[in-house]
Amino acid sequence: MKRFFLTILSVVVISFSSCENESEVVPNCIEVRVVANVCGNAVLQVVNGYQALNLETWTDSDGNVHQNTFSTFMNPCADNYPDNPESSFFVTFADEKDNSDCIVCLATLANMPQTYIDIRFVDPCGLGEIN
Repeated sequence: MKRFFLTILSVVVISFSSCENESEVVPNCIEVRVVANVCGNAVLQVVNGYQALNLETWTDSDGNVHQNTFSTFMNPCADNYPDNPESSFFVTFADEKDNSDCIVCLATLANMPQTYIDIRFVDPCGLGEIN
């Protein structure tokens, strides 16, 4: 009986903790996709969550025009770097660029958007208000 009670209690605790994680909203979480990337210097296009951001229209070297873009550094050595950066993924704002021992080249894209935002990768999140 004691074992049964402990099993039920464990299931209840795990159920409540997993529900909390699902509904958690990460502050300033936005859904983005990579428009251009050279050596981690990237132009990201906001797909969802951009209402309060001051974003730019950017034209790439092929003449393609992209709305709602900003420039950033995507650390390729980050633990949670997107598995497929060609599809959309989620980021949040960071106070500063990640310091890393990761070796990357120093090339950069020509004519990157002037709006620069440091980012941090996050797992899919509830899209919250932009602070």
